Amino acid sequence: MQPQTERIAQLGAALVVMHSPADGRVATDNAPIIFEAARHAKSFVAIDGANHLLTDRNHAAYVAGIIRQGRLGLSNTPTGRRGVGARQLRLLIGAA
Repeated sequence: MQPQTERIAQLGAALVVMHSPADGRVATDNAPIIFEAARHAKSFVAIDGANHLLTDRNHAAYVAGIIRQGRLGLSNTPTGRRGVGARQLRLLIGAA
């Protein structure tokens, strides 16, 4: 795992971690490390059976739907505004 935990802890933005146990590129234990490092509003989404690049259309559509519909549980952002706009959301998909 790359040493990213300090950067994640200092993001100053809401964080969404999306990971699949089937991901062959990023170990399953990296996702909880990333999630725990985040200090602000955060959400974790497990994507069963997806690969790292979401090349399956169904998996990609599922992730897009979650983001588009705002079903991330990130209601309180560091800016004090409710909801998460594109500028406040940093999206890491299985990246460490």
